[in-house]
Amino acid sequence: QTSMLHTTMSTEAKVYDVLIVGGSSAGWSAALCLGRSLRSVLVLDSNQPCNRFTPHSQNFLTRDGEAPGTIRQIAMDQVLNIYGETVEYQGDVVVTQGKNLTTESGTLFELTTDAGTVFQGKKVVFATGVKDMLATTIEGFEDCWGVSIIHCPYCHGYEHKERPTAVLLHNPEAKQAMKMIPL
Repeated sequence: QTSMLHTTMSTEAKVYDVLIVGGSSAGWSAALCLGRSLRSVLVLDSNQPCNRFTPHSQNFLTRDGEAPGTIRQIAMDQVLNIYGETVEYQGDVVVTQGKNLTTESGTLFELTTDAGTVFQGKKVVFATGVKDMLATTIEGFEDCWGVSIIHCPYCHGYEHKERPTAVLLHNPEAKQAMKMIPL
């Protein structure tokens, strides 16, 4: 199995066809398609996906009920093992994105990571997903997040059917989510 620390370190500046920010399902799907197209790709990821707190992923064809980290590792392994000639991975947080001057090969985008490494690419795909804003002022909330406190009744409602349920709404539109809870 490929290690999560699979990286390519180089002293010379490399210009990638595509820089992908985010290494979960969307990021690795993009890397798969671009790798098959023989594009040079770098996937940059913080290794902190929002679904890391939940023990099981739902509504994912062929992987329903599997741990999100396992699904992510399988995706990463498959893409890097098959398309590793053109697809690379770097575990780091992107902190700034800027646009360089136009060069003879076109406009280049520049991403700087938390470690201070600068990467350049002709295109950038942001596949970062969402960041959950937890109600951390409620005692015990964080410990239950993704386990008995769920963010999406569509994704997790089936596993929680016929259980006592409370809904914490942050805006009136969120009432629509209650219709997805199988009672």
